[in-house]
Amino acid sequence: MLLIYWEIIIVPGMLLNDLRKQGEYVRNCAKCQPISGCIPCFAGWRCVPFRLTISSGYEACNRQLGAGACRSRVVVRFIEPLKRSVMNRLIVQIYEIQDPGEAEKLIQLGVDHIGSVIVSEDRWKIPRIRETIRCVADTESRSSLIPLFNDLDIVFRTLDYYRPDIVHFCEALDDPGEDPQALEELMDRQVAVKEKFPEIQIMRSIPIAETGMSHRVPTLQLAEIFQPASDLFLTDTLLLPPSPSTEASQPVQGFVGITGRTCDWHMAEKLVKASQIPVILAGGITPDNVFEGITRVRPSGVDSCTGTNAADARGRPIRFKKDFEKIRRLVEAARRAEKQLNRCE
Repeated sequence: MLLIYWEIIIVPGMLLNDLRKQGEYVRNCAKCQPISGCIPCFAGWRCVPFRLTISSGYEACNRQLGAGACRSRVVVRFIEPLKRSVMNRLIVQIYEIQDPGEAEKLIQLGVDHIGSVIVSEDRWKIPRIRETIRCVADTESRSSLIPLFNDLDIVFRTLDYYRPDIVHFCEALDDPGEDPQALEELMDRQVAVKEKFPEIQIMRSIPIAETGMSHRVPTLQLAEIFQPASDLFLTDTLLLPPSPSTEASQPVQGFVGITGRTCDWHMAEKLVKASQIPVILAGGITPDNVFEGITRVRPSGVDSCTGTNAADARGRPIRFKKDFEKIRRLVEAARRAEKQLNRCE
């Protein structure tokens, strides 16, 4: 049976009484599956099943769940039944789609998530991309948007303008032991986005090194930090130098992704097993390896960008231009893997 439940995230900032502002998310919820208990009946609300996640450092303060027990900022959200106990439809996600015509073709091919990218905060308002997202909104597929910038005000304006189903943050995360403040700022941004746009899901890229180097990236620790403020995880390949004493550059400096290289699938499998939210497998996914990736890692979905791009005369991938035959083959292979896992379960 698929679990459908509400989650309350408590972090510093506002009164617990502000749950009333999120009333439309918890009132009269009769179909939820119990996870941890029931929310006390604030202002006459009926009790509903919930999962409680308390932000690190505020456990003692927030153990009391009485109205106004302490000053807290509260996010109430519905977790869609994407993470499966019995396998449901596997998500096929394709980036970088900037044109409504390409989006229409991908939807016809059976792609579930259509991803677009805003590459600069200086040019965050692009009508063509908004048309693409609106095109997806009229279908059963979902839109995902990556803003390649960090200014919160511009992120807010971007989301208000485009209104995607999912916002995807993909910074190349630091080791928690080296720069905890940077991670805290990214967490605060995600919580702020969820408060302002509760209808938009948040996807967070979690870096994984290539095979044989995964011990150098604290993947599971980073996932644990970001899980309370995320709706989905996406694995992606973080390029590392041969030795820690030298630096490595990502294709887009400061962000993870579009390397065309596979991450360590053993670590990706560990992430899938440890995570309480759906994990999408990305990093070097192509029509030729997607079947093996799904059957080995058993993710909630797969993502491809570079591996489904068109190629130039020298065989190099062309950004923002897709090869529809590659996408057709990838979707076909993903559905075969999905059927095989369904038979096994």
